[in-house]
This record gives sequence, structure tokens and C-alpha cells, in this order.
Amino acid sequence: MLASSERRFLWRYFISIIESEYLCADWEDVGHFYNFQHPYTTTLPGMALSNAALRGAILCFSASQYELKHKKKAFERTKTLACSQAVQSMRHQIATGADDEQSLLSMIFAASILHYFGPERHNYLRIASNLVPRFLSSWRPHPNAPTTYPEVSLTEFRWGLITSLCSLQQPGPPLDDSTYRMIEMSEREINQKFSQAFESWVSHPIFMFSPRLINPLLRIGRLLEKQLLRLHSPHPQGQDPSWETEVAEVEEMLLHARECDVNVLQSPPGYGDPAKVLALNEAMYAACAILLYARIHGLPFTAPFVRRQTQLVVDEISKIDVKSRVSYAIVFPLFVAGCEAVESQARMAIRERLQNPQGVSYDRGDMVGALDHIWEIRDLRPGLLWPQWLDERTYNYSDPLPT
Repeated sequence: MLASSERRFLWRYFISIIESEYLCADWEDVGHFYNFQHPYTTTLPGMALSNAALRGAILCFSASQYELKHKKKAFERTKTLACSQAVQSMRHQIATGADDEQSLLSMIFAASILHYFGPERHNYLRIASNLVPRFLSSWRPHPNAPTTYPEVSLTEFRWGLITSLCSLQQPGPPLDDSTYRMIEMSEREINQKFSQAFESWVSHPIFMFSPRLINPLLRIGRLLEKQLLRLHSPHPQGQDPSWETEVAEVEEMLLHARECDVNVLQSPPGYGDPAKVLALNEAMYAACAILLYARIHGLPFTAPFVRRQTQLVVDEISKIDVKSRVSYAIVFPLFVAGCEAVESQARMAIRERLQNPQGVSYDRGDMVGALDHIWEIRDLRPGLLWPQWLDERTYNYSDPLPT
């Protein structure tokens, strides 16, 4: 793995990145918890030592981080070779039936980060989507075992799938509905919240918002995918007869999530989420409402409800200091709200926070340029609803990924 000085540098750089930029939590808010350990540094290095696919993906990720942060192509050859080695190793492990927990989790994480950073074009999320049900169907957690071990890989995969489905990018070949249901979080996973130290928190310390939002977001993403596939189908058909039922199920899931979280919030003062984490959680709930009502139900961006939810995202994000690690997680709700922003003050606030995203670097595309173009279209034709306004865009930038 570390046969060259270049690879040794990239490995050290990877350790530095996951220590400082992967976890969206300020250490003073979590470091004092009894027996708390950094979820990424305590799992990924050890997993990578015994799995070639994860080693290759990590080196590819590290090279991408260095190039994105320093704005220069310093490791192109190594990145390409590491990606190729990771893909070959995954193919070999899948072909030979590797189905032990560590192999499956290593490949899930590898595929999830190659989705963002792999120079070879493959449907990495589909690869991971096929592996996650295999892991979950056979996983038998030990009562005293730390939950960090599977959660790091499953969190990376689920968040990658959500940001992809809820982006402005055209969807690839869809997964079937049964696969989507299988990869949702179980009630046990939701309640575990990483460790007992976070029992009084609404938020999950890796997602940094309520884990009860993950399944509604996966369902919303699936509905958005169906909308776009139907819009661009060469043989368009009528509305799916199950559509209204699926939408109603998502609404019920969101209401149930909010009710459960409110119960947790009634815990004694001083024992729950830090204020900035609660602010992010509120912004995420508002972003979910925007996706559901502006995109799926088709409310115009001038509708009072949509405008209130958009302003709520802006107001809650303003409570999160730019220097806080919680700010690493603000891109998704801000971009979702930005697509529906009407007031110039809200647009300015969103532009300012999205100009220089903090945390792990992604090739997100030009988010601010994309929003400027969307606002121009929607101001000229305010009656356009999702997904029609998506088809009106003419700029040449790649569609941004709000991760």
C-alpha cells in the first residue's frame, strides 16, 4: 500500500483530512463524552489495511483532496492507478463471493467515496446498493460491540445516495423499489445514535442531524428520480398509480420523525444537542419540506409556505458560525433552499455561505453560478414549477452536487 513516498504522503494526508474535516462536530461538544472516539480515525485505517479496494479508494480520495484544496493536478497518475486497483479489487471480491462483514463494509465505503472522487466512470452507488442489503441481511450486532464499525460505511453510502437523488443531475438507471426499502435505516440503527452518549441528542453525531430524516429523504429522492425519469422518457406514460400513496407515506414519515424528535427535545436542559446542531437539524427539516412540497407537490416558489421554509433554512444556518465544524454540513439545505429563494436578502445570504464551503472538498460544480442561472429563469417565468424549470437551464456548467 505504501510502496512509494508519494503513497505514504497520501496516506498521511488522508489521516489528516479525516481527523480535521470529516466529522461535522466540534470537539468541545463531543470530546468530553465518556469513551467517545473519533468514528473515522478509529475504523477506516484498520479496515483499509486488510482490504485492497478500500486502500485504493482512500488513496484516490486523498489525491483528490490535495488537488481540490491546492488547485493543481499533482497526483493524476497515482489517482487513476489507485482507482483502477480499487475497482479491480471490488470486482474480484464480488466475483469470489466475499461476504464477511469487514469485506462488505470496506467495499461499501470504497464505492461510496469513488462515487465522488473516482476518475473511472462506473455506477459506484449501484455497486454499493447491491452490497448494503447483503450486509444488513446477515449483520448480527454484538451487544457490547461499538456501533462505529458499520455506521461509518452505511452513513457514507446513504448520504451519497440522498445527495445524488436530490441533486439537479439527471438520474442514471434506477434501483428497484425493494432495494430502496432494504437500504433504509432500521429502527434499531436510528435509536442507537452511534453510542449511548448521544441518547439525549436528537441528532446523529455522524450525520449531524436527526437520523429519522434519512428514510424520508431516501423516499423523497426516489420520488424525484421517478419524476425526472418520467419527464425525459422517450415513451412517456401516465402517472404511476402508486404515486399518491407513496407521497402520502413520505408525509406521514416526516410527521412521525418530528413527533419523535420533539419527545427527545423535552429532555432536561443542558443534556441535548448543542444550539448549532439543533439549528442544522431545523434547516434539514425545512429542506425536506421544500423538496416535498415545492418539487413533489409542485407548489410555486412564491407560495407562502415555500417562502417560509426557505427563510427558515437561511435563519437557522445563520446561527452556525463559519468556523464551526457543523458548518461542514450546511451545503445540502442551503442549495435546496436556494433553488426556491425569492427574496434578494435570502439569495445574498445563501450565495455568501456557498461561496467557500468548508470541510471535505468536493467537485460540486459551480453552485453559486447554478443558482444565479436558476434565479434568472424563475424570475422571468415565475409560473414554472419543478421539474420544468430544470429543463430551461442553458448554462454550460456541470450540475452541482449539494453534498
